[in-house]
This record gives sequence, structure tokens and C-alpha cells, in this order.
Amino acid sequence: MSKNVWEVGGFVGRDPESKVTSSGKTMASTSINVYKNKEKSYWVKVIGFGDKANEVMKVQKRDNIIVEGRHDCEEWTAKDGTKRFGVSIWADKITVLPKREKPVDESTPF
Repeated sequence: MSKNVWEVGGFVGRDPESKVTSSGKTMASTSINVYKNKEKSYWVKVIGFGDKANEVMKVQKRDNIIVEGRHDCEEWTAKDGTKRFGVSIWADKITVLPKREKPVDESTPF
């Protein structure tokens, strides 16, 4: 038996957006920036469905959060013909970390 459980932390890059599906359930999403190192980072889409959509809607741009949930990967071909790859996490739990007084490193954008 395998489990699809993932925990990822990062800074929220945009305010959440929500919509209601055709079945009447609410779905909300945002993206977080996850730093791999100083030269490279990547974006992870955070998705909340049903009751979890409310948790996603509570975060704001520049919040530092930790998300626990199941991850999903997708690959597609962009309009220009290049192969693209995306990672998302379907949130089960979101923890908003306290804000810092001053950035630890002035090169950190948030």
C-alpha cells in the first residue's frame, strides 16, 4: 500500500481565487513559491475542495504557509510547442506561519 502524502512550505504568490463547480461544491486555488536554492525556485498550485476551499481562501499573498495533502503532477504542451510540467497539492491542512519582523536575507523577495 502506498500513500500519496506531501508536505510543502513556501510563500503565497497570489491571492486565492474560488469558483463553484457544476455539482455545487466550492473549489479554491492559489500558488506558493518553493525555494530549492538561491538560484532556483518553483511554483506549486494549492487546491482546496469543499470545506478545504475555506482554508485556502483565508491565506493572502506573501503569507508563509505549510500545506499538507496529496500531490498531483501534470505535463502538457504549451502553445509554442514546448513541454511544460506542473505540480499541485490538494490541501488537507494549511498552517500559516507567523510573519517576520525583518527579512533574514535582504535578497529574499518577501
